Amino acid sequence: PVQYRILRDPARRLGDGRRVRRGLSLELSAFPMADVIFVDGGHTKACIENDVRLAKAAITPGGLLIFHDYGQPSWPDVKHTLDAAFAPEQIRVHGTLCVIQA
Repeated sequence: PVQYRILRDPARRLGDGRRVRRGLSLELSAFPMADVIFVDGGHTKACIENDVRLAKAAITPGGLLIFHDYGQPSWPDVKHTLDAAFAPEQIRVHGTLCVIQA
């Protein structure tokens, strides 16, 4: 799994207002607006659909949506749900990351 500190520590060093937020997305009504949204969340269809809805509403034009565990055999709902939510030409795969440019 991606460790929170791997994302948080470089953002802190930049010192320009970038923040890494961690939380349970099913408890959120919205994500904060962002240029990059990295989701390593729940692996059920309901969780992923909720993450996609929140991320789509919060990403700035030209921003990046990044979802972890795409294509992992142990989490098939991740790939199936993201494939249903985005057009094939939008999806770029890098290892287990699914990257979509808004």
